[in-house]
Amino acid sequence: MKKFVKYLLVLCLMVPFAFMFAGCGESAPSNVMTMSVNPEISFVLDANNNVASVKFENADASMIYADINFVGKDVDTTVQLFIERAAISGHINLKGDEVSVEINGEVNANLDALKNQVKAKVESVFSDLGVTVTVKMENLTKEAQRTALETTAKALAPEKTSTEIKEMSNADLLKLINDKQKEYEDLAYSQVTEIKATLEKTVMSAVNTAKDLLEAAEKKLAESEERLENSPSLKQEIQPLIDTAKSNVAQCKTDLNNQIKILNDKKDELISKAKEKYTEIKNELISTYKDQVADAKTTVLAHLQTELDLGHITQDQYNYWKNLIDNNVKAQ
Repeated sequence: MKKFVKYLLVLCLMVPFAFMFAGCGESAPSNVMTMSVNPEISFVLDANNNVASVKFENADASMIYADINFVGKDVDTTVQLFIERAAISGHINLKGDEVSVEINGEVNANLDALKNQVKAKVESVFSDLGVTVTVKMENLTKEAQRTALETTAKALAPEKTSTEIKEMSNADLLKLINDKQKEYEDLAYSQVTEIKATLEKTVMSAVNTAKDLLEAAEKKLAESEERLENSPSLKQEIQPLIDTAKSNVAQCKTDLNNQIKILNDKKDELISKAKEKYTEIKNELISTYKDQVADAKTTVLAHLQTELDLGHITQDQYNYWKNLIDNNVKAQ
């Protein structure tokens, strides 16, 4: 467990791409909020800014928040739970920390209200903890947001070519990412990592080869068609080349689709097996987290008592910390 080392707490709100799912009505996902201190979580928010889906971005997050179901919770509750758990697991500097709220997306009244709401909640929770906080409101560049979306999409949807991903809109990329994340729902971070590594070792090579062959076949077809366009008098000579190239493209597309099916079947098999193990792993994660909080309890409370004696925190703030810790250790 990390011992109150200073980390930068980042609340990253990527909003709003305004994509809607058919039949979802007003609850359709519209915003994404990523919170990171080292434990890092990505949340998809619905139109009412309640959590619609969750993705743990690293192992610490999988452990610290394993027993929390964020889905359906509002922004205030989500921010409070995230910060409190980060604090008692040792990722908040008691002498003061800096919070950066980064936004990308179209700025409008609703977005401004969300920014103000998150900022106020962060300040409120840190005040309850007796920790000084500086909240910086910043805007991410559209280029940075686009890069993040493309990188995530490539990781979650390896069957998509780089060209296909580049041609997708931000809204379509966000929908793709959200849909793909649901495949890994209820899995620990370590399990997701293992699945991806297994796919890379077993089937991705064949998929990538099929993609390369298709690209080469399409290039050959384009060259033949361009040659015919520039020299129509040679049609009798060039047309058979075009017909052969078209046949090769069709065959390469079939081969690629077959490899993608193998990839998806293998992924489904790995996810199914991993989910069978999830309950056991989840319980282990919760147990490990509570053991770590218990191990640090004496040291943390001694530090807080010193801060209280020095007048750096109030009795209410000390009690707030103690209650948090007591509620996150194993029952004796």
